Amino acid sequence: MDQHIYASVMHDTMLDLASEGALRDTLGRPRRRWSGYADLAHAAQARWGIEYALFCDRQGFSRVVQVVVRSPDARINLGDLHAEHARQSARLSEKLRYGRARFAPGFACDIIAAEIRPIEKNGDVLDFHFHLAVRASAGNLMAMAAYFSRSNWNWWNPAIAGDAELPSDPGQLASYIGKGLAHALKPAALDCAFSPGNLAVLHQQSRGLAMTRTTGAFRVWKA
Repeated sequence: MDQHIYASVMHDTMLDLASEGALRDTLGRPRRRWSGYADLAHAAQARWGIEYALFCDRQGFSRVVQVVVRSPDARINLGDLHAEHARQSARLSEKLRYGRARFAPGFACDIIAAEIRPIEKNGDVLDFHFHLAVRASAGNLMAMAAYFSRSNWNWWNPAIAGDAELPSDPGQLASYIGKGLAHALKPAALDCAFSPGNLAVLHQQSRGLAMTRTTGAFRVWKA
């Protein structure tokens, strides 16, 4: 069976299920993949959870830690999302590399997920930050937090927050941070919901962006 989802340009379409998709040409072109669509985002979340849980099981890791980091430039304009994603991702990767080499040799980051949420009316301005799935001791986490803080980056993890009992199941964590853009489109804060025009800008700005990506040993394992 054809696994693609199709966006129809017709008001009424008849589908012969017995043909197993032979009439699919009448359904229009396949819908573009985008993590802003809730169903595609949920499917991606499930894949991240399954793959990371399998990786950790094969490597003998049972507990991982979520870290949330914000750069000093976390407040960005919607129209700058594509450029800021590239710029801040590069800065974060370099800081993680240097921090591990210089201050926390036992620190390992497996997943980096960029996240946004609208913070001004119509979604003109975004809060842009990162969620990380890491494996590290409390000492290494404190060392990395101190290093990031010296350059005015905000660093949060459960030990610093005084809540070491937060869920740290690998599959659950990977599924949560791999949620893509769909969560930013939920009408949780109506005053900041994206206007139709800004929704189109968001789609344009986020095309081709890897909002969630693997790194380190997990990237090697997936490859």
